[in-house]
Amino acid sequence: MALLRDGPFLGKGFTILQRLHCFHGLLFWFCRPFILLLMAAPLLYYFLGLPAILMEPEAFFLYALPMVAGMWAFHAWVSGWRSLPLFTEVSQMVSAIPITIALFHALLHPFGRAFK
Repeated sequence: MALLRDGPFLGKGFTILQRLHCFHGLLFWFCRPFILLLMAAPLLYYFLGLPAILMEPEAFFLYALPMVAGMWAFHAWVSGWRSLPLFTEVSQMVSAIPITIALFHALLHPFGRAFK
C-alpha cells in the first residue's frame, strides 16, 4: 500500500493527518525486526560482550522503569483494562519472526506476490 502510486504516500487527495496515520501503521510492522534484536540481546551479550542498553542500574530504575510502567498503564487504560500488557508483549515476540520474514520479502519483491 505504501508503494502504490495512488497510495497514501505518493497519491493525491490525502491529508497530512491521513498520511501520518498510515506512517504510524507502517511503524507497527517495522518494529518487529527490532524486537528480534532485543530477544537476541542476551546471546549477543553472553558471546560477544555487547550490551543491549548502556545504562547504570540507578538510571534504569530512575528513567526506564517509570517509562515502561507508564506505557503499560496507558495501554491498560486505553483498552478499558481488558488487556494485559505483558501478554501483549509476548504475542508480539511470537509474531516477530514471521512478520520480519514477510517484511523483508515485501521489501525485496514489493509486488512479487498477490495479497492474501
